[in-house]
Amino acid sequence: MADPFRTIALREHIIAAGALVLLAALIYARSYLNFGNVVADGQVVKAEVLRVGTRPVARVAGGELPILTVRLPDGSIRQVKATWPHVRDCKRGRWISLLQHGTALQVGKPGCYTAH
Repeated sequence: MADPFRTIALREHIIAAGALVLLAALIYARSYLNFGNVVADGQVVKAEVLRVGTRPVARVAGGELPILTVRLPDGSIRQVKATWPHVRDCKRGRWISLLQHGTALQVGKPGCYTAH
């Protein structure tokens, strides 16, 4: 016959491991999604990508996240913080959609494209 205390201990270990996995998933999601100031309304602006760089973040957040240097239609050059899914296919000379509200900029539709 199985030891009832062994079954209880196994159940406690499984619950603790599940809680640890859930905590790790939440930390990963937080760093991956990079919650920040959200521009809810504004105008869509097409900007030319001049440079794709990285910026340091906490080690728990992955160590570094991308930052784009872009040229806006008015000729000004700005830097925009992004996440890795936002900069998919981004490199110098490509275009990206940004959402602008006042002076705040945020990556709109993720990914870069070649046509203006």
